[in-house]
Amino acid sequence: MTGLGMGFLIGGMASIGMGVGGLLGANDAEYHLSRYDSPTALEQPGYDALKSRLETSTALAVTGFIGGALAIAGGITFIMLDGPTPAVAFVPTAQGGVLVFSGRF
Repeated sequence: MTGLGMGFLIGGMASIGMGVGGLLGANDAEYHLSRYDSPTALEQPGYDALKSRLETSTALAVTGFIGGALAIAGGITFIMLDGPTPAVAFVPTAQGGVLVFSGRF
């Protein structure tokens, strides 16, 4: 098993963990935003901060999930392609010859 493939897998899982954290932060910000019907002038700075937190957390979640999925797919690809190089050989016989292919799938 290749170290590069394992690195991509571990990095992808960490990125998905980051996405889960962003999702939890977005849900929390959305819950607190739902408590405001129409913010007063005194509440507006807190409302704006929660809205910014919701946008940042949502972007973090989306980036984490997409980046993690791509890294995991890359890691699986590296692991699947890791192996001996396919070989081709021609073996002469009394009737002519045999062409032999070998590889790992």
